[in-house]
Amino acid sequence: MTAVSARRRHPALLVVEHHYRRHKRAWSSIVATGIIGPVLTFIALGFGLGSQIDDTSSLGTEDYLTFVGPGVMAGTAIVQGGMDSLWRTYGMLKWDGTYKTVAFTPSSPAEIAGGHLIFIGLRVAVSSTLYLLVLLLAIGWTGPLALLSPFVAGLTASAMAALIAGYTSRAESEAGFSVLARLVVTPLFVFSGTFVSVETLPVLLGWFIKLTPGYHGIELTRGLVNDSLSLGGGLGHLVVLLAWVGVGAVATSAGFRKTLST
Repeated sequence: MTAVSARRRHPALLVVEHHYRRHKRAWSSIVATGIIGPVLTFIALGFGLGSQIDDTSSLGTEDYLTFVGPGVMAGTAIVQGGMDSLWRTYGMLKWDGTYKTVAFTPSSPAEIAGGHLIFIGLRVAVSSTLYLLVLLLAIGWTGPLALLSPFVAGLTASAMAALIAGYTSRAESEAGFSVLARLVVTPLFVFSGTFVSVETLPVLLGWFIKLTPGYHGIELTRGLVNDSLSLGGGLGHLVVLLAWVGVGAVATSAGFRKTLST
């Protein structure tokens, strides 16, 4: 790449390229780690627990396999996006000085934050694409819309990452990260519809969950994989996801600006 071509590219994309080059040697292991856990979870629940479930009328799918498979894909995106925005993000801002160094380039804090969130989404989308291949081998071809599901998983990860990075970038220490992981990230993974329908939850909890990006990511992913989504429903979930990404990106950009300017 020439210096001229680099200048023509958006600074956020240069941040994405930085992350790619930084992780290039370990890319295969990073992606493998991102799919081994989800695949094993899918097999254990879909074929193990799923074989004991006869009535799936409350799930809206033909069987538990087609319910939990897409749920695990998007649920994993919730965890990966959330966890990547805790210690890893804090480290690049405070510990190893990665983003402090990048801030000396023409890239603004907002562009650095944007590249950070885009890379998280892309990494999850790649892992989700490989997971989708395994899922379709198990449940069969469901239609071309299923091919869009990895992008939704990536968007879900970016939404979660943006929300949590907004806090991480302002944190004075990592002391509260374990609590945030246990009380926010993990519950959203469990209760957003990954394993059971949100309609089975207590009413108030169900209403709260339906406001979160994880719920809309899971519902959109499941609808695309199973080809069971109406146009209006799909667009509704997408709009909410994009809104969360936008709100989170603004908060993250402000946090990056505060940290990198001191």
